[in-house]
Amino acid sequence: MRVVIFDLFGTLVKPESDELAHREFAEYLTKKYGVNGAAFLSLYSRYEAEGMLPRDALLRAIRELLPSIGEGEVGDILQKHAEFHAAFTIPYEDAVRAVSIAKERVGHIAVVTDAEKDVAESVLASIGILQLIDVVVTSDDVGERKPSPKLFMRALELLDTSPENAVSIGDSCKDVDGSRSAGIKAILVKRSDSELGCEAGAFAVASSLVEAVERAVNLLLGQ
Repeated sequence: MRVVIFDLFGTLVKPESDELAHREFAEYLTKKYGVNGAAFLSLYSRYEAEGMLPRDALLRAIRELLPSIGEGEVGDILQKHAEFHAAFTIPYEDAVRAVSIAKERVGHIAVVTDAEKDVAESVLASIGILQLIDVVVTSDDVGERKPSPKLFMRALELLDTSPENAVSIGDSCKDVDGSRSAGIKAILVKRSDSELGCEAGAFAVASSLVEAVERAVNLLLGQ
């Protein structure tokens, strides 16, 4: 079974989507619960920078600022968090086309992301491609973030395939390093002239998603 593995933020959707969603979510917390939005963003960013999983960082920030909140209301807040991500998603112009080409030509698609599961699925649904994705693997599933190869290996496991039958597409060094550690060829999407520092480690470097998919298809189909 052949599969193309996509990263999410920075690859299929623009990174500012995440920043905008968090700002709007912080404003919601302020209006709904009287939470200092700037304090929430600061805590969340700090905990993520310390290496916490995104969901753990989110929960810790919420519980620190709202120590008396009940579990039911925490669940409501998490749902709102995912909804804000869906509402403020900005996909790259070629995202839907690229995933559609990969699905048609190769047959199986995975998304591997550090984002929370509900956020990832909400974002994919918001741009109309969730139904094209066979598996979504997140940091929630393996308890680690990229560049851990475990996320990529989990995707292969769920699809019952091998690293030789997969190609990954991502925009960062953690995508390249995680893929390579799992034995998967990585195609780096580099949309600017900036040096990422891992170009040499990628199997190929592409300037757009569609170009990356074309290279992945050729690799997987032996063309």
